[in-house]
Amino acid sequence: MRNLLEDEQNEQKVVKRHDLQNQSNVFFRVLKRSYQDRGYRSAIALNLANAFAAGISGISMPMIADLLKSNEWRPFHIGLVTALSGLGAVAAPIPIGILIDRLSMRRSMFVLVSLIVGLCYLVLPRVTDHIIFIGCVLFLLGILQSTFMPLLGTLALSLVGRERLEKTTSINQVFNHLGILLSSLGWIVVLKYGGLNGVFIFLFFSSGACAIIVLFISRFELDPTRERSHSSNEGTHPKRTISDLLKNKNVRILIGSTILFHLANAPVMPLVAQHLLDMGAEHHLVAQVVLWSQAVMIIVSFLTGWMLVSWGRKMTFGIAFLVLSVRIFLYTLASKPEHLITIQLLDGVGAGIFGVVILPIAADLTAQKGGFNTLLGIIGFAISCGGLFGPIIAGSLVEFYGYNTAYYCLTVVALLGTFLWSTWRSEHPSKTP
Repeated sequence: MRNLLEDEQNEQKVVKRHDLQNQSNVFFRVLKRSYQDRGYRSAIALNLANAFAAGISGISMPMIADLLKSNEWRPFHIGLVTALSGLGAVAAPIPIGILIDRLSMRRSMFVLVSLIVGLCYLVLPRVTDHIIFIGCVLFLLGILQSTFMPLLGTLALSLVGRERLEKTTSINQVFNHLGILLSSLGWIVVLKYGGLNGVFIFLFFSSGACAIIVLFISRFELDPTRERSHSSNEGTHPKRTISDLLKNKNVRILIGSTILFHLANAPVMPLVAQHLLDMGAEHHLVAQVVLWSQAVMIIVSFLTGWMLVSWGRKMTFGIAFLVLSVRIFLYTLASKPEHLITIQLLDGVGAGIFGVVILPIAADLTAQKGGFNTLLGIIGFAISCGGLFGPIIAGSLVEFYGYNTAYYCLTVVALLGTFLWSTWRSEHPSKTP
């Protein structure tokens, strides 16, 4: 009898032990699933951060110009203070890239930048009587908004590594253009019901939402060592300087190609908008051109990730240059507003490819010795230079020689960029000096 009782107690202990093991297994399965979900949350947060950052930067300048005009500012003064924003965007990228390379708290830096940007937008409508203060705020906005690209780029690379960067960047850029598209629609609604002040409140809350969203990127999943190849060791190489990067011929080709691409591309949309109005088109057609171009960019950005994997960096970026050259030349053949609108849809091809391809190329070029964010800063400087000087040159050509001459000259610039990019050497990271 005693033996039977002992056997029954032993069986109960075994059952309890199995129950505890099963509960423990369930706990670890849930924990593992939670970790995986956190990874998805980080990826979704990165995509949404791209969308909000692009929406904030993409729609602000026209609204600022309208705000100042509604407060009886003269066109000269409006052009002067808005140029300060462009000046900040030109001056900031390289120092910002170097700073990001030397800091590990990239996520916190993004949060701080987003909050300050939001405060700037909240302050702007309240200080329109002070030209110096407005100029300082716009210069600061130019600096701060130029940090979005390198910060989001380094967060993406730290999150997924080089092996998955093409597809990640592709999806990020889809959300980027989707953010601009939805923000444009959003401020149209806000402008109708809340006026200009409502738009700036909308930008303030969008900036705050951007800061909150990036906090959902888990800091435990961000690994700065992924900015280098697996064979590299963070401690064996000093921080790379600008001169170190420029010793690489591929880096020089990339920077030169980027300047020529944006020198040719940046003036085209304003020229087409002005050309449409001169042809008698209504203002809503100009707005539709912008929205449809963004829609094309969403599709192209999604496809570019596949193109990078299948065709490589050189051919993919080369396609962007060829499409840009053909598109600008076709404007010379347009005789109706409908022609210009149709051709302008090709803007989504070139810009969509560029937004995706530039990050993996920078990652490849810095895979062995680092300097990823410094190189992104140099690229940002090149983009800003093209965006600043391109419209000035094109506007002067239109003023004195007409639209077709401007289009011909910009076509030549795009073809020069195509030729320069064709001299790109091996794109494989292990062969990058």
